[in-house]
Amino acid sequence: MSVIFLHKTLDTTSYASIALTNSEALAAGYPLTNLQDQYKSTVAKSNTTAGDQTWKIDLGATFACDSAAFLNHNFTSVAADAGIKLQHADDSGYSTNLVTDDGDVTTADGVTSYTTFASATKRYWRLLFDMTAGSLGVAPYIGQIFLGTKFTHAYNYSIGNTEETGYEVIKQRSWDGTDSAFLQYSTKRKYWGSVKFQIITSAYKTNFDTFFESVKGGYRPFLMSTDSGTTWYYVRVAEDRIAYVNKGADYWETTLNFFEQIG
Repeated sequence: MSVIFLHKTLDTTSYASIALTNSEALAAGYPLTNLQDQYKSTVAKSNTTAGDQTWKIDLGATFACDSAAFLNHNFTSVAADAGIKLQHADDSGYSTNLVTDDGDVTTADGVTSYTTFASATKRYWRLLFDMTAGSLGVAPYIGQIFLGTKFTHAYNYSIGNTEETGYEVIKQRSWDGTDSAFLQYSTKRKYWGSVKFQIITSAYKTNFDTFFESVKGGYRPFLMSTDSGTTWYYVRVAEDRIAYVNKGADYWETTLNFFEQIG
C-alpha cells in the first residue's frame, strides 16, 4: 500500500487572498476563519438547518486540485438527502462551467471525508449541502477543509516503529501549598518513528523536496495515509531539513519522523 500526503491550498496561499463565504449566517463564535487556522477542533458552523446551503471558497487565484478532505464534521447528522457535493466553476456566481467533482462526500460524523477527482485548475470552489425538499437534519459544521493536489510516495518505504504517547500529567503547587494536576493531552496521539523512504530518479526527488519544504519542522500540519487513502491522520513532520543518503545513481534514502496533531 502506498503513502499519500495532502496539505491544504487554504493554508499554502496567502490568507489575505482567500475569501470564505456561506449562503447562510454563521453561528456566533464559529466563524469561517476557523477553517484557516491549524486546528481541527475549532469549527466553522452554520446557524441554520436550511436546505441547499453552500460554503464557498475563493482561492484568489487558480490552483490545481485533485483531492479534497473534510475533518471534524457532522456530515452524517446533516442528512442532506441529495448528497454533500464538492463543486467548482469559472466565476464567483457559480454559473459558468459548474462541475460537480464528487456527488456525495458524506462520511460518519468526525471521520475524515476524503475524495479524489480529475485535476482542475480553478479559483472558485464550493461545498453544496443538497436537499430535494425540507431542511437539513442539523446545522452543518466543519473543522478543516483540505483542497489541493495529493502527493503519493511512488517507491518503497518502511516504518521503523509506531506508538501512542501516553497522557502527560502536569502538577502545580499554589502559594498556600495546595497541589493541583491536569492532563496536557485529553487524547493519546500516534507517533511514527524512523520512516525510511526510498527515492529513485532526481525528478521524483524534486517533487519530494517540494512537498516537505512546505511542511518541514512541524511548520504546517498535513494529512497522511499509510494505507492508500483509507485511514487518514492529521500530522506534522519533526525534521526541519531532509537528510538524504545517496545509495547510487539516481537513488537516495531519507528517514523522517511524524507525530499526530490532536487539536
